[in-house]
Amino acid sequence: MTPAYVLCLAIVDWDWVPYMLMLAIVGEHLERTALVVLTVVFKWLLVGRVRPGLKAKHGNWSRMCHWVVETLLERDAFKEALEGFINTEVLRLVFVLLGATIGRRASMDMISCRTPDLLTIGDYMLFGSKVGIVCDDETRWKGVQMCRGANVLDNCVLCPGVTVGQRAILGTNTLAAPGQYFPPDTINTGNKGGQAVFLRKKGRGTPESVAMEADANRRLESPLVWTLFNVGLCLTALLEPVFRSVKTLPLMAAVLIAEDWQQGLVISVMSMLLEEFLEALLLFILKWCMIGRFRERSVPFFGIDHFLWMVWLMISCTFNHLDGFHGTALYSSFLRAMGAQVGRDCTLFGFTLEFDLLSIGDRVNVGLDCDNTCHTVENMILKMVPIRLGSYSTMQRHSFVMPGAELGEGAVLFEESQVLKGETVPPNEIWAGNPAEPTTIRRPRLWAVPPEESRGPSRR
Repeated sequence: MTPAYVLCLAIVDWDWVPYMLMLAIVGEHLERTALVVLTVVFKWLLVGRVRPGLKAKHGNWSRMCHWVVETLLERDAFKEALEGFINTEVLRLVFVLLGATIGRRASMDMISCRTPDLLTIGDYMLFGSKVGIVCDDETRWKGVQMCRGANVLDNCVLCPGVTVGQRAILGTNTLAAPGQYFPPDTINTGNKGGQAVFLRKKGRGTPESVAMEADANRRLESPLVWTLFNVGLCLTALLEPVFRSVKTLPLMAAVLIAEDWQQGLVISVMSMLLEEFLEALLLFILKWCMIGRFRERSVPFFGIDHFLWMVWLMISCTFNHLDGFHGTALYSSFLRAMGAQVGRDCTLFGFTLEFDLLSIGDRVNVGLDCDNTCHTVENMILKMVPIRLGSYSTMQRHSFVMPGAELGEGAVLFEESQVLKGETVPPNEIWAGNPAEPTTIRRPRLWAVPPEESRGPSRR
């Protein structure tokens, strides 16, 4: 929608700028609504209802129609149109219109599923972010079922024929193999040999967690609380284009200030250089004004603290975190300003959300696409717990250190690995896998060599 914002500034007087900007924002929402509606309409016109069975019964025309609909559902534009409405009835309604069977009070996230007709979601189901659900293989379509009260958390992948029992939990990065069944009240995670790993049966929990879960369930059953929570999140989602319009500031400045095209070009380039810093500044201001300092605690769902955390999640995902400066000392300084404890000479990439709960020692390396978010969700309770990365430790690309976990001094976590909640990787050890386990490799303490020896013999 950048051209719309710029055009409205170029063709009107200054007095009309606020109204035209508002019109551009409304137009962006209309565009997103039209995209979602047309996707639903084309799904039913081209494919209709998809039922379990063999694909061989369908000819080339039918397969092409399926490909078109699957492409529409996987488009970034479709997902971006709905991402602001996570945990609301709006997102649930869209998937119901696409053919999914969804129970009441399900906490929906923006899942990826190319055949929603084969998706059955029970009452009080809870999703994490970036969940992928596959309901077909090369030969047939198979349904995926998640029963009442089940939890499927961040980055899980569910293959055809999977059944998740009542109140069962699939932890972060779980791979549910084709046809795998998860019994009720079990906790499972990761991927070993193509199968999710069973951790344990769910216990009753501490009296405090039981009381919080009961409190969250009472709010969940309250029509007033449920309605207010949904209305608040929907209004926040409607404001999302206002935050995103910051990205159009370089062109806006060029149109408003420049007297000719040469000036416009110079102003645009200069503004583009400052854009990331402006986004980081806004993120800094909003974090400290709206949230303050994150602290270790548990928060029941559907209260004011949960609502503010959801708003912060949307804002944090909208703005850049100095993305162009990851790996530099400038990004380390940004993390410190946001509340994280960061040591000297670090090379940091990855993503974090609860900055104040992240502690990083000296000369730490965090690779691309690593996840250091300091929260987890279980049974309608948001738990915020610190993460500690010891000095000289390393997280390789797309690895995860879960809340409450710690990397000791000099520890290494290989790529695509995950340290579970509450675990500690001992100093100088190298762990790998999902869930991560010790390897036979030991890391030499290179940093312990005196500087004089590390330089070798002098040459004269």
